[in-house]
This record gives sequence, structure tokens and C-alpha cells, in this order.
Amino acid sequence: MFDIKSKDGLSLHIRNWPCSFPRKRKPVIAVHGLLRTGADFSWIAEDLSNHHDVYAPDVRGRGKSDNAMVETYTIETYVSDMLEVMDKLGLHKVHWIGTSMGGLIGMVIAAKYPEKIASLTLNDIGPVLLNKGMKRIGQYVKTFPSFATFAEGASYIRQIYRTFRLTPEVIEQLAKNSLVQKDDGNFYFNYDPSLREAFRIYLEKHTDDQEYWGEFRKIKCPILVIRGETSDILSPEVLTQMELDSQGPLHSYTEPKTGHAPLLHKLETKKVIIDFINNLEDF
Repeated sequence: MFDIKSKDGLSLHIRNWPCSFPRKRKPVIAVHGLLRTGADFSWIAEDLSNHHDVYAPDVRGRGKSDNAMVETYTIETYVSDMLEVMDKLGLHKVHWIGTSMGGLIGMVIAAKYPEKIASLTLNDIGPVLLNKGMKRIGQYVKTFPSFATFAEGASYIRQIYRTFRLTPEVIEQLAKNSLVQKDDGNFYFNYDPSLREAFRIYLEKHTDDQEYWGEFRKIKCPILVIRGETSDILSPEVLTQMELDSQGPLHSYTEPKTGHAPLLHKLETKKVIIDFINNLEDF
């Protein structure tokens, strides 16, 4: 783990799983969703690190990265930050894995800087952000609950993910990835409370589905789309249109009995992602 500085002086935290195989393949960058952190990729990063260096940044305002001004919590700024991360780490071309927001960041980079992205794995995100799903997420964002104990926080997370049918072990790990104890002794979700205001502004500006088809149609690298079966962010119709409009090869996998967004902890889903990335390169 280490930190780098963004262009505006913020400290951005990076988790790293170094490659354990003598002959490395291209590195992997994994970028989390709206209110999450790079710790979410611990389930898949250890497997990927058999042949790749894996890097999972905390986007500004999340996890161990610095909080920022509300007006900088935008996709444009996140793209700039991630390009800075790649530059300072000396990563010239990467396999990108992005969950939700992280996938949208990856799409923009792949469209604008195609030489930087070897492949793009989009975890439950596409060129259309369904407004009904964004409003549901907004209900979580506008609250910033505190919990007297870690167990209370884990119970709250279990309720949020109740339709995912997660095991107690996965809930425990998810809670460890999500909660931080502050000076008052209470446990909080590990993101800047100001994101509530940033997301409120976003929802006021965008009252309809948001579309990124222009960016998507510029992407030529291989794409893998992971979709949660009951997702309200990526619909089957949008996925079908992605398959028709993709300029490069596109593969997809739907994880059963899962909503937005798959945690990338299930063996079947991990295998699909690892096989997709590894099959693009020769040993």
C-alpha cells in the first residue's frame, strides 16, 4: 500500500498486490463504485496477482484517500486522478476492472486514451445510467449513519445486501471493507459525508437516464460486461445494445441472484474475469 499526489495536491491511496509469477503480464487497475473503496477487490486481486501486478486505488473522498472539495467529485476529475495514478506508477497499458462508477471512469479513459487500456471489464455498468437506479442509490447517499458497534454496522450492511444471499463470512469481510471507527468511537462508512451534497447536485441536474453511447462507441479494446441478474443500473436491453454497438469484441456474463453490483467474490464470476484477461495474452 502507498499514496500518490493528485494534480491538486490530494493524497490518493493505492492498494497493491504484486505479481507472484516470474513472468508478468500487463498490470491490472481495479476501481471501485460510488461509495466503496479499493478494498472491495481483495477477493479477486489475490487470484489475479498470480500473473499480474494489481492496483486498486481509493478514489478521492473514499477510503484512505483525502477528502476534496464537493465540486471536484465528478467523473472528469476522477478520470484525471486515475491518469495521474497510472503516470506516477509507470503503467503505460493496463487491464481495467471497474465496478459501477469505476467502470464509467474506465469507459471514458478507454474512449479518450485507447493506447492506455488493453481490456475493459465493466462490473454492472454500461453507457446508460438508469435514473431509477441512481435515485435508489441516492437514498443511501443522503444518509450517513453511525453505529455504536461494528456488529451494528455489519447488520445494516446485511440488510442492504439481503437479496444477494451472502454468507456471514462475506458480510463480515464486506463490513471490514466498508466501516471505519472514528474518534468518537462510533463506526461510519468510509467515505466523505460531502458526497451527499455532490450526489444531490447530480440528481438535480440529471432527471433522466444518462447516456454515454458516444464514448462507448469509440472503445475498440476487448470488453467484458458482468451484470447482476436483478440490477437496476444495467438493464438486459442496454447490455444487448452494447453487444450490437461494440467496436471490439464484447463478452458478457450475468451473475445469478445478484443486484447492483456483484462483489466479484464468487468463484464463477472470478473465473470469467480471470480467463477473459489471461486469454488476451500469451505466457
